[in-house]
Amino acid sequence: MKYRFVFILIITGIFPFSATYSQEKNFIIRGKIENLHLPAKAYLSYSYENEYFLDSCEIKNGKFAFHGKIDYPLPAKIMLDHEDRQKQHGKDVMNFYMEPGEMVIRGKEFIKTASVSGSKTQELDMAFQKQLEYIKRKADNIQEAFIKASPELQNNEIFRDSLDKEFYDLVKQYNDTAIDFIETHPEEMLGLYMLRSELTIHPDNERAWLAYERLDKSIKNTAPGKEVSEMIEKSRRVSVGASVPELCLTDLQGDISALSDLEGKYVLLFFWSPECNHCEKEIPYLNYIHSLYKDKNLAMIGIAIESERRRADWEQLIKANQMEWPQVSDLKLWESELAKAFNIKNVPYVYLTDPQGKIIAKEIYREQLLSKIESLFALE
Repeated sequence: MKYRFVFILIITGIFPFSATYSQEKNFIIRGKIENLHLPAKAYLSYSYENEYFLDSCEIKNGKFAFHGKIDYPLPAKIMLDHEDRQKQHGKDVMNFYMEPGEMVIRGKEFIKTASVSGSKTQELDMAFQKQLEYIKRKADNIQEAFIKASPELQNNEIFRDSLDKEFYDLVKQYNDTAIDFIETHPEEMLGLYMLRSELTIHPDNERAWLAYERLDKSIKNTAPGKEVSEMIEKSRRVSVGASVPELCLTDLQGDISALSDLEGKYVLLFFWSPECNHCEKEIPYLNYIHSLYKDKNLAMIGIAIESERRRADWEQLIKANQMEWPQVSDLKLWESELAKAFNIKNVPYVYLTDPQGKIIAKEIYREQLLSKIESLFALE
């Protein structure tokens, strides 16, 4: 099953809080962890204005402190190194939102269960997460239903697809709630971080694009604001109606061709990974489409997100799945020029282009994809 939803729920939450971001201000973080087993050390890490910062300090009498300068609220992480207790209890990490001003962290034994005061942004996040409790419970119930199911039921495609649908409905419910809030609170930095997380997973979310346009100028001018702007621009370059990038394709035999060589044909591009179970589930549908249209004006190309190390596994999967249509990869995993050019952030992913090399559909699958192709050839 796809559990992208778990990642999405890590995103932030929001309440009204606005600011003008123009100059750096001091921040101070004071921590007090009671009953802490010593020796221990604290580490603070965060990214600010395209730079990564890592600070550390010794913990004395359960107390530690960090200070510095930032201009706006941003996500940060504090980790406590308990040395011998690390193995027993795992990493002791707290993710939170820090901002200019003084913040206080209080806890017992571990920082991962500590509380933060003095950060309005953190309070907003906690309030928003509380709004999501119903969605989280539903997600937990779906995951529990899968775990408790018998092995036979877990392998039942109808059962798995029904759980997937429930998950996707929850994802939509979360996204609608989050973007509704962002659109009505355009001066919140947290809204920007939410958009960044969403566009990392779903770069083609046009509603998220519009929500970004409505953000306050002071937010869009920050480093993360410019980062999100660049993410959106990359997606727009390969949106429906755009021309496909001019790229070279290397097949299993090492032969190189160009996408432009297929001008005059409809082209279906299937981005996938041999390690992706959902990708493999799409292959029978694609093979069926190939059997119907292989002698017509449709070219199909599988583009694998794969490495040189796993080349043999990739070739074996092609044979096992009877993929009798061209398969290519530059074997650079997610550093692939093909993946970057088409802004691929997750797989499976489908692009469909017309004979003039214009993108006419994307991220459609199975019956929807077949219906689209049928409609194209019905016009000829």
